[in-house]
This record gives sequence, C-alpha cells and structure tokens, in this order.
Amino acid sequence: MDNKRILRVAFPFIVIFFISIAISLLVFVQQNLPGSKAADEALSITAVNMQDPLATNGVWEWKLIGLIDQNPKNPVALTYTANWCLKHDSNVGCNQSNSSDFFYKLGTGTITLNSKETITKISHQSVNCGRVEINIQRDGQPISQNIHSTNVPCTKDLGASVNSYGANPEEISQLINTLLQTLLSMFDKDGDIPDDSANPGPNDPPVGGNPQPGDVCQRAGEGCSEAYREACTTGGQPGTKICHKHGVCAAPGSGVQCSWGAGSFCEEECKVGTSITDPVPPVKPPQGPGGGENPQPPEPKPQPADADAQKAFGMTNYLIGRCSYKSRPAVTQHNVTNCAVGNMGTNNDAMAQLEIKYSAQNLGASQIRGGSRVGYNHLQCVGFSEAAVAAATGRTYNGPGGDALSRCKSTGDYQSIPAGTTQPRPNDIVVWGASNSVPFGHVAYVISSTAGSMTVVEANNGCPGCVEHTTYTTANEIANRNLDCFLRKN
Repeated sequence: MDNKRILRVAFPFIVIFFISIAISLLVFVQQNLPGSKAADEALSITAVNMQDPLATNGVWEWKLIGLIDQNPKNPVALTYTANWCLKHDSNVGCNQSNSSDFFYKLGTGTITLNSKETITKISHQSVNCGRVEINIQRDGQPISQNIHSTNVPCTKDLGASVNSYGANPEEISQLINTLLQTLLSMFDKDGDIPDDSANPGPNDPPVGGNPQPGDVCQRAGEGCSEAYREACTTGGQPGTKICHKHGVCAAPGSGVQCSWGAGSFCEEECKVGTSITDPVPPVKPPQGPGGGENPQPPEPKPQPADADAQKAFGMTNYLIGRCSYKSRPAVTQHNVTNCAVGNMGTNNDAMAQLEIKYSAQNLGASQIRGGSRVGYNHLQCVGFSEAAVAAATGRTYNGPGGDALSRCKSTGDYQSIPAGTTQPRPNDIVVWGASNSVPFGHVAYVISSTAGSMTVVEANNGCPGCVEHTTYTTANEIANRNLDCFLRKN
C-alpha cells in the first residue's frame, strides 16, 4: 500500500482525534475559568432579621438565604459588612466617610454558597438606636444591601456605651452560652443531666450508666412516670409548679431519662416561694383530651379544603411519618438530614427542607421542656412555620422576624391582625405571646378554621422538635394562653 493510500485511510481518524482534543480543551477551560458576569447576575442574597434586641450588650442575628440559578462548580465566596448608622428614618445605606450618619462597623466576615440554595446566619453586636446596614459583596462588587431600622433616634453621646461593650460577636455568643449553661444547671435536681451530643443518632446506644436505687428509669425502653417541680414566675415572683411526666426511658438513670410522652402535663398554679428541691407529691395519672385521665390516641385530622394549606398539611404528615427521635415524632440535629428529604409533594420542597434543616441543626439547644434539659439542637416553631409557608406558597417567608413573641407587626408581605377581631383563615400564621411556660412565645400555621376553632400544624410546642397538628378553641386561647395575633399575607 503506497503512502497516499495510507493517508487517505488514516485521515478521517486523524481529524476525529484532533477534534476530540479540541473539545476536551474547551470543556477544561469552561470548568476552570472564573464564572462570567451573567453567572454573577443570577445570584441573589436575602437577609432576614431574626433577633434585634434594643441594647448594646446583646446580639442581633440575621438569616441569609442565597439562591443561584444552577449548582456552582466551585463554592462561591462572599463577604459581608454590618454597619451602625445613626439616622433611624433613612432607608438608604450609610457612607463611612459621612460622620453625621455612619457611626460604627459592627462586624465583617465571609459567607460560602455551596449549592443552588444555601441558608446561613450572621450575628453582630446589638444596637439601641438608628439603623443597621448589611452589605453583601462578591469580589468587591456589591450584590445585596439590607437596611433594618430600630425606629429609635440616636443621641450624640454613644461612645461610652459602645466602648464599654468591647467584645466581638463570637465572644458574646460564648459568654451567652456559658451563662445559659450556668443557669440551666440550677434546674437540674439530680446532677445527672444527659449529654445528647454523645448520642449522635436515634439508633445509637442511649446515654446512661447502671441504674441506682430509686432511679425512675431502670432500663432503656421501659415505661416511666415522674412528678417533679419546674421553675416558673408569677407576678414577677419566682416559684415552682408541679409537673407529671409519662413516657419511655431512653437509658437507665434519673427522671431526665424519661421522655415527655402522651398524657404528660404541668399543673397550672405557680406557687411563689417554693423551690425545685421542695418535696413533690405523688405522680398523677396521664391526662387525656380535656384534662381527663386515660389519654386516647389523637384522632386523625381531615384533609384541609384549602389547596395551599393541603401542602403544609402534607409536609407535616411527611415529617411525622419519617422523623422520629427517642420514640417521638420529632425533628432534631440527629435525624434531620435523613428524614427531611425526598419528595414531600409541596410547592417548594427544596426551600421547605432548607428551612427545616437550618432550624433543626442550628437552634434549640439547652432549653428546658418537660422538666429536662435538652442538650441538642431541634426544630423550632418559627422555622417550622416558615417551612410551612414555603411548602404552601412556594415562596420564601417575608414577614416579621425575631422570636415568636415579637412577630405581631405588619412587615413585608404580612399584615398583623389582633386576635379576637376576626376569625383565623387557612394559611394565617397564629402568634402566641410570652407566658410562664413559653417565655419566647409560639407560632403555628393555620390549615383550617371554623367559627370557634382553628386547626394548625406546629412544632416544638412543649416537646423538643416534635411535629403535630392541633385543634384549638380560639376564644380559650385568647383568654387563657395569650393568643396575640394572626399574620395574614397581603
């Protein structure tokens, strides 16, 4: 075979070889070069103020929701700056060179977006006047600015209060955590507080050692009952009330190993002048519906008529069926990544699951529920209600922030309606104010209502991270449980 004939036979393969190399080089360049301007424009950051105490010795918290049109090939690094501006009635950012408005840089830091939808949080020193400006930048270019006013004018003499603060947000958080641990230790009767961090999952061995004589729990898995005193206040005076707990033992040990199960309850009266170390009367039988004994299993709730409320209802049933922690339908840091996943059938599964995961993994530790310290993070009522909004409407919640008790105000997409002035409607968010048993208030998502009652889906109501649907008599909640308002979408 002569050379020309060989070349004619080999030429197509040579062309294919060089084309393959060119395509490979093109793919390599596209994957490794920085994103284009169009990619930058497809990125958005929403900042929601979660806690804004009017002081200079506390912490403000913001929840940041980052959205990108498609999953980034590499993590996206952003920077943020929090500034304290003096003018409370302005809705624009403050120029650091303008001393008549800019006062203090509260903090800076970095944010990393690893997926299409990322939720994280930032914190900074609290302020007592003016407004706070949060700037988000990428590669030195601004992409988001959020302004939050205290609605309080600043005086000229602010230096002393700021300089006396003298700590950064990380130091504040550490100080607050230490203080909480100290306070919580005062409520431990037996000195046998379980450390749930040593029990990273519901299928792992429970915490606890050998049972001691007189222990409520002799072995894991057996039924248990205990009466105990829980701290409370009435009229500003400290005291205790008697609680009766019925549940299942997580491990051998004292009453803190006994779960807060069906029929558990606390007596209403808070007795001033008593101590948690005072004698306790015998445990009372479990309470059923309406306060009677011998509790019956809850009746299944009917499907809501409202199409959007059906999505929130379905999300709740999905979590109840899949998320369990220590024999309870609860969402915690231990199980959320395995149970709050998959097709929930809502209008925005991804956003609802992000809200649930953020709340369960970052909030709720070191709270007292049912007389026991909770040493693990778990789903909060606020995070659950915001997930219900995403499930029902397909959109991110945009309304009043902060603790539940501070949410009765018209902000963003929501109007605050005082309780008692109208009946709740499906897809309202109902807000309870503070009480002795719920010092930070409570929120729930309405799925149906009648002339005298409302059925809600809710989380973390007396049981850490527990998810449930409950029917309330509206007038009773207003009269006896500090039902405050309904948040209704504009």
